[in-house]
Amino acid sequence: MNHSKTKEIYILMKKSITDGIFKPGMQLKEDYFSTLYDVSRTTVRKALKLLEADGFVESIYNKGSYVTKSSIKDIYSAYGLRVQLEEILLPEIIDNATSEVIETLENCIALEKEFFKTKDILGYIENNKKFHIEIARLSNNKYLVEAIEQILKTIDIHLLFYDNYHHIGLQDFHSKREHEEIVKYLKEKKFSQLKRTMIQHTKDACKKLEIQKNKTS
Repeated sequence: MNHSKTKEIYILMKKSITDGIFKPGMQLKEDYFSTLYDVSRTTVRKALKLLEADGFVESIYNKGSYVTKSSIKDIYSAYGLRVQLEEILLPEIIDNATSEVIETLENCIALEKEFFKTKDILGYIENNKKFHIEIARLSNNKYLVEAIEQILKTIDIHLLFYDNYHHIGLQDFHSKREHEEIVKYLKEKKFSQLKRTMIQHTKDACKKLEIQKNKTS
């Protein structure tokens, strides 16, 4: 089976997971998907590997593949690490924001508005990740960039599978306004304001999650 077919099955399975058809902790059996999509088990297995690489699926030895299952504790731990990484990052980026980078960040902010309007959760996740990775790259530290990229992916996957993500991520414009402030202070090379805004941005996201958790508990 060719690569394009594997990619097609991967996309179908990913959408089923993000749409909530396959719930966190649910086992994804190769035989079932092979019959459902009329493809070989090898193609399903390859698609599952792609989903695992993205963080949507966990593989347990001698048991099989399962939709990633997250807890509120996992999310808080990931946010805490993100704050620490961004504090390391900040001194390295303030003088490296070129006009091209600023334009890329502003384009991300413009797209964010559209994702809010259409409730496009996957678009929102990818766009948000791009915004923060572009900032991390200003450090010219590939190891720091890789660490931040991994923690952003982890946070997004955890939130995607945590209850009421749509309410947490897509019902207000706080993140957009905070992103605008981050770009403003990058342009103006105002380190203290940039540091305060970026760290508060992460803490606010965690606080909104706590508020939502309390509403639903």
